Amino acid sequence: MKKQKIRFFISIIALYLFGLAAALQAQEMPTQPTSTIDSTQTKKVDIAFGQQSYNSVTSAMSSVYSSTLTNQIVPTVSDALAGRLPGLIVRKTGGNLGNFANIIIRGQGTFNGTQPLIIVDGFRADYNQLSIYEIESISVLKDAAATVLYGMDAANGVLLVTTKRGNVGKLKVDINYNYGIQQPNQLPELLNATQYATYYNQARVNDGLPVKYDVTNDIPFYGQGGNYQYTHPDNNYINDYLKSSAPIMTGGINLSGGNDKSKYMVAIGYLANEGLLKFSDLNKFSTQMEMDKINIRTNLDVNVMKGLTAAIDVALAFDNRNYPGNSVDGIMGTLMQLPSQAFPIKNPNGTLGGSSTYKTNPLGMISQSGYQTYLQRKLDVNLRLDYNFEKSLKGLKVGIAGSSSTWMVLWDNKTRNYATYSIDNPADLATTTYTQHGDSTNLVWSTDVIAYKRMTFEANATYNRTFGNHSINALVMYHADRFVQQITSNPYNYDNAGLGFRMAYGYSDKYFAEIAASYYGQEQYKASNRYKFFPTASAAWVASKEDFINDIPQIDYLKFRASYGIVGGGSGQLFPGYDVKTRLMYSQFYQKLGGVSFGETNSFAPGSASYQLGNLANPNISSDLSHKLNVGFEATLLNHFNIKFDYFNDTRTNILAYNNLMPATMGFGGRLSYANGGEVNNQGYELSIDYFGQKDDFSYLVNGGIWYNKSKIVKKPDVIPLPGVDNRSGIGMPVGQYFGYEAIGFYATDDDAKNATVKQTFGNTQAGDVIYKDNTGDGKIDISDMVPLGYSFIPQYTYTFSFELKYKNVFLSAMGQGTMNSSIMLGGYAVPFSTQGNAYSTFVENSWSPANSTNAKYPRLSTTSNSNNIQSSSIWLLSGDYFKIRNLQIGYEIPQTILKSINFNTARIFVSGIDLFTFSKDIKHIDPETLSMYPALKSYNLGVSFTF
Repeated sequence: MKKQKIRFFISIIALYLFGLAAALQAQEMPTQPTSTIDSTQTKKVDIAFGQQSYNSVTSAMSSVYSSTLTNQIVPTVSDALAGRLPGLIVRKTGGNLGNFANIIIRGQGTFNGTQPLIIVDGFRADYNQLSIYEIESISVLKDAAATVLYGMDAANGVLLVTTKRGNVGKLKVDINYNYGIQQPNQLPELLNATQYATYYNQARVNDGLPVKYDVTNDIPFYGQGGNYQYTHPDNNYINDYLKSSAPIMTGGINLSGGNDKSKYMVAIGYLANEGLLKFSDLNKFSTQMEMDKINIRTNLDVNVMKGLTAAIDVALAFDNRNYPGNSVDGIMGTLMQLPSQAFPIKNPNGTLGGSSTYKTNPLGMISQSGYQTYLQRKLDVNLRLDYNFEKSLKGLKVGIAGSSSTWMVLWDNKTRNYATYSIDNPADLATTTYTQHGDSTNLVWSTDVIAYKRMTFEANATYNRTFGNHSINALVMYHADRFVQQITSNPYNYDNAGLGFRMAYGYSDKYFAEIAASYYGQEQYKASNRYKFFPTASAAWVASKEDFINDIPQIDYLKFRASYGIVGGGSGQLFPGYDVKTRLMYSQFYQKLGGVSFGETNSFAPGSASYQLGNLANPNISSDLSHKLNVGFEATLLNHFNIKFDYFNDTRTNILAYNNLMPATMGFGGRLSYANGGEVNNQGYELSIDYFGQKDDFSYLVNGGIWYNKSKIVKKPDVIPLPGVDNRSGIGMPVGQYFGYEAIGFYATDDDAKNATVKQTFGNTQAGDVIYKDNTGDGKIDISDMVPLGYSFIPQYTYTFSFELKYKNVFLSAMGQGTMNSSIMLGGYAVPFSTQGNAYSTFVENSWSPANSTNAKYPRLSTTSNSNNIQSSSIWLLSGDYFKIRNLQIGYEIPQTILKSINFNTARIFVSGIDLFTFSKDIKHIDPETLSMYPALKSYNLGVSFTF
């Protein structure tokens, strides 16, 4: 990585000198005058398959621009969107290399996939493969009017990513560089050896078993050093095997310019990210997590001839990663679950420690298991040709476009096993023998190659004319794309095609109406169900242009919008793990089983094979339908306030789900079919308010926003609710609603448990065990007593607060983002001593004991499988709400008097912090947003940017 960093710095210097020379050479060249910034009403915004003036937009959408995105040093584009776009729910997934944030638009309106469609420069692509410095803007399209032209992929919303392009003028060079130090945001507090032994003994006593650790000969000697480090170790795996910090670096160089014949933009982006593992350099190879990513993009616009223009975009991405031979989550799981006193990491003879119970050694997992490399190469080529008929048919323009996106992933694995050894005679370390656990092996090489390709073709015709007070904007388009996965074990194609049109009418730049529709099909459905028609209608009224409102001085701008339409959700119904056989759910397939046995002796017939019916085919499945209503307004008041509000109501019907209603007596067992018939209603609102202004040398922008969503399952094809038998159907509940038992306390004594009037059916109970509420009143606790608990994991509320202040050349900005009304159901890791592992201190210290019976939050400690206490219940349900300081930045802009002397246009230096603070009501032991093994990261950064 060091060599690559050196090469990158050299490249920066070389490009700087080249750009400076070119700028000086062009200094005397005349340039076109710079236009003033468009007003809010006339500025252009990106929409589906085109652009439109902000004033005439009738749909629900929001945008964020490059100046905001590049203020953050983050490893992926999705990480930069948290809290930036109303209606966009962003949940980061941890600090592991290559992790992308999960994105949902307006909540979870289906119990299938919720991933929005991603469009980059008009074509489907992965925006996380881009450098943040090549992006001009990202827009989120939310309602049916905004997304309908994307047909069956529109139901979950659309993210439009637009990369930067060149402008007429001399060469412009933009350079950005950021260097940061990353640190774990939150790490769990685990029991040390003394605590573990003490609490483990207490758990054994609770179970009626003798203690394991002697209070005289064992517990006092943990952590005492000397030879006790071998006989009574006290390991702090988090501190010993995770570094306190790791570097991250991002950089970007953009060159742009052009004339009346052609315009160009060249962007080079770089990301270097390093992991937190210690002892990763003990071999000739590194086992550290490392990521080096280079992006190269050229966007070229050419006036080929009068009326004919061409756009040629080429983008390359090189993604190189290194990992240890063991999975990162596996290593982190060992660091968090291995008891502190399990064994010495290294024995007196230098071998790796281990035992018959605990065979995974953290040092062995990191340094003795080999390594893996991940290489991804991606090439995107886009071509557009547009012909403007100009005077012959004024307003008419036709175009064709094509895209080829090819990428390959190569996993190169060189892994090995390691042996651990336990001490046979701890009393005599000088002469002791050792028992070996497992075998050490040499490096074993294996590879896995996956290649993907997406090919797209589009054709369109647009007509834009203004006749006095009347304006017409029309579009007719055709789209077809094919996605190909080229892998021997599971090759498949995925085809998508459709037609669309949009007709927009405006009168007096005040009244706007639009109708649009698409007719799309996807090949995973049978021919008779393959295509669907999706219509929408929308309108807007710029009320501030009415005389009776224009006379109100407090109202600078006021617009109302409304839309309704139906869009499809086809691709979201492709379930994880589908392959060339199972993805065509209308086509029956068969699974190959083992050999066949014959006769009374049940003898095996060599070479024979048997087949069984796979999932029962359903020829009637089709795309689900999303019925979207949106009403909203936007206003500018008192020349200081921007207000934007949207209410939405989305009913998703025809949702595909697994059909569990066929009885086993029909002979299909668990191999049932999928069927349409699910229905989910999702509604909510989005509100954002800006307060802005300037006085002399001081300018300010303060923003606050809140967006709310709540889903409700109306119908599921796999459920017939049976009152009094099972309350977990989910009908009437939000998607992802948790269900469980209501815990109402703990048994105070063994007699209380024995003589309880309500029978708990999860095994024997005693003092300290959980008491559950008998919701049915039938005198027993069983599945029928389960009730909805808390909320789902997806928050109902997301809120943000930010400000940008500038005084002369000093600027300060901050942004915080939080969630409300979300819940987290803790898993087995929260149960102390489960599978003889370590325990989080918070769950042990707050457990029930005779001395802590009043303030206990959790049941008694136990070393046995206690079924009663590990049921899904309110005991293990925590609030998932949190608030984070996402971005804090302070910087200085170099004065123009200095810049002019060195031929620079702008230059700024800043320090910033990302995810610096996290506040959470219930969850203190891990990050409440990610809940990942590998910790979420905060960073402290130094950055510079300049243009010339």
